[in-house]
Amino acid sequence: MKESEWADLVVVIGGVWGRPPITPVARDVQYRVIADVSLADAQEAVAEMSRDGREHPPTAGQIVRMVREKINLKSSLRDIWTFHTSSS
Repeated sequence: MKESEWADLVVVIGGVWGRPPITPVARDVQYRVIADVSLADAQEAVAEMSRDGREHPPTAGQIVRMVREKINLKSSLRDIWTFHTSSS
């Protein structure tokens, strides 16, 4: 994700939770944590977190964790499916 995309996502997060989630300095620092995540994956994670009724806006680390968990789950399901279909 580009730094400008992260800055835009932070604005969206602030809008969803009704307050600025982080300061500009923290935004810049947290970008280093989330830089390797695609914008689409981050947006999906933020949308899911907003539907869950979270009280506080997510940090970059929490978004990254959710994205990685989803990637690991998809990979595990693919491995299970591959094993199941090759064993038949």
